Amino acid sequence: MASHTPEDLKFLNTRVVFDIFRKSSGDAFFAGELARKTKISSPTVQKILADLQEKELLISVKNETARVGRQPNLLQLNTEKHYAIGGIYEGEYLSLGAVDLAGRVRAHEITRVGSDFRSFLPEMIDGFLRKHNKDTSDLIGICVGLPGVYDMDKQEVTVPLLGYHDSVSVQDLITELEETYGTRVLFDNDLNLHAIGEFNALAKEGIHDLTVISLGTGLGAGIILDGKLRRGNRSICGEVGYTVLGMTDDEEGSYWLENAINLPALEKKFGLKADGSCSDREDAIDYVARRMACLINNLTVSLAIENVILDGIVLELLGEPLLDAIQAYLNAISFYPIQVRSNKLKLSGVTGAGLEVSNYWLNEYLKE
Repeated sequence: MASHTPEDLKFLNTRVVFDIFRKSSGDAFFAGELARKTKISSPTVQKILADLQEKELLISVKNETARVGRQPNLLQLNTEKHYAIGGIYEGEYLSLGAVDLAGRVRAHEITRVGSDFRSFLPEMIDGFLRKHNKDTSDLIGICVGLPGVYDMDKQEVTVPLLGYHDSVSVQDLITELEETYGTRVLFDNDLNLHAIGEFNALAKEGIHDLTVISLGTGLGAGIILDGKLRRGNRSICGEVGYTVLGMTDDEEGSYWLENAINLPALEKKFGLKADGSCSDREDAIDYVARRMACLINNLTVSLAIENVILDGIVLELLGEPLLDAIQAYLNAISFYPIQVRSNKLKLSGVTGAGLEVSNYWLNEYLKE
């Protein structure tokens, strides 16, 4: 069993207390409440709260139920100071948002951009900060999601959808942004960030596992197990587009599920257009629902996941009937009940990006 130094224990206790504020949707707490919730001694909690106030992570708020006499300090997460920039780039549009420590998007815009994100990203971030009058001294990090694989150790991305079939270095871009703003810069898979955002939104429900599956031009998933994002040693966890539901003698790759049910395939087979029109809607819905139900069943049973969120342009175009059809097939084939639903957050990817990079910052800041 690993031993912990006093500094380690102080950090762990501080993080436990702080995360209660962060996941509380703006609730305020007294020290006594936190001591009971965390089972940490009252004197230790008092010291932690004083430190968090000094770091401007918590603020005192008025106690509306206070009586005459000295009252205990009522504290709340400070969402007005520190913020992160979260972004999602899906190949045509860049969505940027300023995300506070609670995961709320305080400012947001979507811009149609070019295909080379390495050339336009610095300018877009600078323009966003200026437009929304954001103080860069309060900026704690930048994280942008891409529809591909990001190797954090090598600082390389592989994004076939954008034409990057081989790994491409983003080290120079990261260095440029970090030197400009004096803060950490990350890239990640966009669905990983969607999963983080959705998981944070559902935190009060007490869930521990979650997968977000998106079907559009591609097919992929973000997977959270035991409260932690699962990446895998090659950062390819969630690449469910390569799932095979049956072998064929056709050309290589034709048996991958993504190539059978992505938007280009559905346009070719059923006439599904980006404007929502479809020459054979009912058959398209049934075709996609059967295959998505098999994918969801296989994934959730093998990983013991009960919370499934579906997203993506195909779901938007085929609407609730597709969601209902997937659920009906799951009810028929699943070993145990699996409930699918559409995304809870409108900007879950932007939220997740902000939360992801702010976690890195918090782990460093709380140790100071």
